[in-house]
Amino acid sequence: MTAPVFLILLAVLGGIAGTLQAHFMGVMDNSLGTMESMFITYGGGGLVIGLAMLLAGGGNLSGWPTVPWYVLTAGILGLIVVGTL
Repeated sequence: MTAPVFLILLAVLGGIAGTLQAHFMGVMDNSLGTMESMFITYGGGGLVIGLAMLLAGGGNLSGWPTVPWYVLTAGILGLIVVGTL
């Protein structure tokens, strides 16, 4: 598969995933509430990436002190963005 075709497919899959996530979070928000739907969404994502890191040998988490402190707020900023939608 050529690189441009792969990138187009990757963009399409990313768009589909983002659309589905927004819809599913909206359904959960209506049924459970905003904080609860965010907890389930990001807690589940954290669990999946944590398991993937364990299977991959732990990744490079030991390097976290080398990044600027404000970069570590990315997760909180993401929650603010999603919480305001």
